Order: sequence, then structure tokens, then C-alpha cells
Amino acid sequence: MREYIDKERKVVVAVSVALIAIGLVCIVMEIHGRRAPHLGPVRAFYSTDDGVSVFADDVKTPPFNHQGAQAVQAFAYTCDGGAHHWVQYLSKYSDDALKQLALKQPLEGPSYGVLVKKPGHGEWIPQGTPEAHELMEPKRPDGLGSGDVQPLAP
Repeated sequence: MREYIDKERKVVVAVSVALIAIGLVCIVMEIHGRRAPHLGPVRAFYSTDDGVSVFADDVKTPPFNHQGAQAVQAFAYTCDGGAHHWVQYLSKYSDDALKQLALKQPLEGPSYGVLVKKPGHGEWIPQGTPEAHELMEPKRPDGLGSGDVQPLAP
């Protein structure tokens, strides 16, 4: 190996310089980060009538005022490619969490101030509880097809 390095010094130097340059480019890209292409606003479903109907809008912090009514986020699912859908659960931030967000304070705790409930009935409960995890688990309503349950995209 030593003989090859001595004999082909120019090649070894060229390869070494190229490897160092590639390493420096990788370091600079890592430090400055790569920007993701602009894909437009991210959207979500919301409801103002306890999940009876939904509308799509840019992502917002729920609850918020929408045409004079309080809107909360609605998590909709389908099992037939979107021909039919249902709202599995609704979500919003607690009043205390909204105050912390307004003051730009970090949210703490297992639910981070997020409350969830079943559409149409029930109380708002913290997202981090076992009861919340159970109601958030997508379950196909009776008589609504047999395909795989998938989140519905806005």
C-alpha cells in the first residue's frame, strides 16, 4: 500500500481533496439545514356543531371563532376511500392552555392542555387519559362498509 501511495501521489492527493470537499459540503448542509419545498398551508377539519358536519380550513388553534360559532378540530375517518366518513372525536385546547399559548409559554403535562370528546355527547377530557385514548381509537360505525379505517384528508 505504501508503495502505491508513493507511486501514485497525485491520484491519492486528488482523491483526498475530493473526500474532504464532500465532507465539508455535508457539514455545511447539516449546519444550515435544507428547507422543505413550500407545499402550501396545512389543512385540518373543524366543526361548529359538535361533529354533525365538518369544514376544512388552514390549521388553527382550536377553539376559534368561525362565522360567529366556536369551532373545534374534528378528526374524520373513512373506510371506503372517502365516499362516507365519520367524526371519531373532537379536540380543542383548554382555557388555561390557550392563555399559556397567548403568553408564548410552553405547555406541560401528558395532554399539553388538549381536551377531547366524542361528537354529540360526553364531557371534554384531557387527551393524556386512558379514556381519551380509547375514544380516539378509530372504530368503524356499524353498517359502514368493511374496508380499512383511514384518516380522511381535508
